[in-house]
Amino acid sequence: MIPRPRTVALAFLGFVVWAVVALWVVTSNSMLESPPDRERRAGRDGGEQAREAARARTRARETRKHERERARAAEDPEDDGGGGHAPVVGLGGGAVLVALGLVRRTARRRRPRVRVRVLPHRADPLGPDQVEAVLCAWHEALQEAPLRGRLLGAPAIGLELATAPDGEGGAEAALSLVCPAQLLPVLETALVERCPDVRLLPAGWPAPPSHAVRVPPPAPWGAGAAAPARPHARDLLAAMAATGEPAVVHLALTPARAPRRRRGRVMARPAAPAGAGAPFEPIAIAQADAGAPFEPTASDAATATAADFGVMPVHGAEPPASGPVFRTELRVAAGSPRACAAIAGALAAGRPGAETAGPRTRRLRSELGAPGAGRRHPLRSAADLAAVWHAPAGATGAVRVPCSAVPRLPAPARVSRIPEDELLRDERGPVGLAAADRRDGLAAFGAGARAILERCIARDAPDAGRVLVVVCADAGATDRAAALIAPHREAVVVRLDRPATGLNPLATGGEPEALAAAVVDAIAGGLPEPLDDAAARAARQAVAATIAGARAGVLGEQPSLALARRVLEPSGGALRERLARALYTRPRAASLATFAGREVAATLREPAGPDAAALDAARRALAGTRAQAADRLLGCRSQVALDAVADHRAALVLDASGGELGPDDRAALARLALAALPGVLADGAATLVLGGADAIVDARLARELAGLRAGGLELVTGWRYAGLLATPEGRTVALELAAHRCLLGLGGGDAETGAALCAQAAGGALGGRAALVPEAILAMPAGYAVCSWAPGGARRETFVARAVPAGA
Repeated sequence: MIPRPRTVALAFLGFVVWAVVALWVVTSNSMLESPPDRERRAGRDGGEQAREAARARTRARETRKHERERARAAEDPEDDGGGGHAPVVGLGGGAVLVALGLVRRTARRRRPRVRVRVLPHRADPLGPDQVEAVLCAWHEALQEAPLRGRLLGAPAIGLELATAPDGEGGAEAALSLVCPAQLLPVLETALVERCPDVRLLPAGWPAPPSHAVRVPPPAPWGAGAAAPARPHARDLLAAMAATGEPAVVHLALTPARAPRRRRGRVMARPAAPAGAGAPFEPIAIAQADAGAPFEPTASDAATATAADFGVMPVHGAEPPASGPVFRTELRVAAGSPRACAAIAGALAAGRPGAETAGPRTRRLRSELGAPGAGRRHPLRSAADLAAVWHAPAGATGAVRVPCSAVPRLPAPARVSRIPEDELLRDERGPVGLAAADRRDGLAAFGAGARAILERCIARDAPDAGRVLVVVCADAGATDRAAALIAPHREAVVVRLDRPATGLNPLATGGEPEALAAAVVDAIAGGLPEPLDDAAARAARQAVAATIAGARAGVLGEQPSLALARRVLEPSGGALRERLARALYTRPRAASLATFAGREVAATLREPAGPDAAALDAARRALAGTRAQAADRLLGCRSQVALDAVADHRAALVLDASGGELGPDDRAALARLALAALPGVLADGAATLVLGGADAIVDARLARELAGLRAGGLELVTGWRYAGLLATPEGRTVALELAAHRCLLGLGGGDAETGAALCAQAAGGALGGRAALVPEAILAMPAGYAVCSWAPGGARRETFVARAVPAGA
């Protein structure tokens, strides 16, 4: 690993300081001077006598020095004669160590730290086993390079367990993580790999309680019969909730290496027999780990039991720890000193309320989330820490641990993340469909589908080369759709129950028989008295004859259901005669001429005949309340210019919500209006956004929409868990209309229908995760969707995203 520049600079600075101190010691040591230097210092200008005297004195000094050294060596052979400069060298080295300690302390305190809330998923609780695995992974992720770790120290983290009164006599608990900001992605990755559905949410730095204490190191948990039991999160939460005020327990952790197991020589000797005075003879000599149970070895000469052996203790060895260990400091914060003492007592004794006053504590003068523990703090294994910090499963008395209802599943790689294609948002940003994948159809099921439909409208409204038709079945959706379209092009709104602007499918192009079949199916579908084949044929023939006569110019007005009804009445003889004469000369309309000129008249002359009942049923269908509402739509003086819609100059919005008509009648009118649009939607690039499809789409319309989608129509549908989806055949039809599916919450739908659809919708891609069972999908919060998309023609992994309204 390449050390960081700051680490290299600090190491170089320490080396320079040490070198300066060592150089000063060497240059200031007079005993290191050579004799010529001392002679020159004695002076050269004196006479020979002075020089001889100086040399004599020098020799005398040298002699006395050597004698002292020999005497010192005889007294202390290990003394090297360094003299009094050893303290100076030690002082310089100590200064370097103090400087490095200050640098290390400052660097640890200036590391930017973040605080995030750990939110477990209700189907995947954060239990002790999971937390232990996570702590082991975090221990490895927090390891630093050897040089940097010794200079600046290992990064520290903090685990918090907080409670606050919920106002209902109980308390709400929360788990939090405090860590260096640059290490948060690494720690989050390690957490998600072991607990896939746990989320980390920004928590900020709330004001801590007024009193904070540092708990002194208790005895090792579970290290012996007299040691306290290991605390458990359930008991600790109960003690915190019993205070009746906000409380926080902070575990400051610094990763440490497991202590080396020291080995001692263990001598095994048999016990002396009673009355015997002979010395003991050794039987076996073995090596044993400190703190580990001793198992004696037997020699060939004798056999002894474990009680006959004595173990030489190894002093200073810490209790052995299995797996990664952390230096741990316990910190408690609450609203009063008494509450702090009670919680500290639960930590020290391993059970709530063990000591009312708690152990002696020290006031915490720094902030609660200060850097982690040092070497003076005890070692705790990952299992010990996991027992204290986790989300208890099941009931925890009056303490409630909130859990997330949304599984954590980001979108796969093939899904578009371009902001212009955005339909939803997951943890990594926008999620959408590329232009090449939109023709496969998109379906949104459940509550919140409206937001996805609005995103599609806002995405396609600026495209001036695209036909856009929107059908709204929810109150308020029409005005919202028109507002999204208005900045880019004209929005023509047709209200089906109170039409100020009409839409007449009978006046559009296409084969009269096909148009008539679509109109009659829309009007007669879902009636209390369904039409039999003979009555449906009579109604279709009457409507087709009216359409063909209007095109021939013999009616003098636009075709309508009222004119078709007159064709079947006894008083409509003159109309039938005109239609027969006009259509007889047209080869493709000969059957219609025969129906209007002969068949109807023959049936009317025999009221008791077998065809009279079918004719009466056809007349009642074309004269009912639904047909009258359809005539108001078809006969409105102001009609939608379908040519403008086809030329992409306007967008058509059909309002199928509200009004005096029932839901079945509104759905029938919506199907009637859609019967006028196949020619428009099949013309180039087109998008049909269909809200409330569960009430509007029937088998015939589904087949027609499937044909249009195969021709290039981009179909976006919104469904409730009701209507067509109540039957297996209807669910199959709905799923075949869209390869991209979004499953949202239940809302006002039927739970059984929703569960059956969720089990079928993802095409087997839900997997075996408990967070993706149908019941969990239907219970997700509003706006969240489980998506099963097939970009590129192949179904990808299921993901979870949030539906965001357009403009948000």
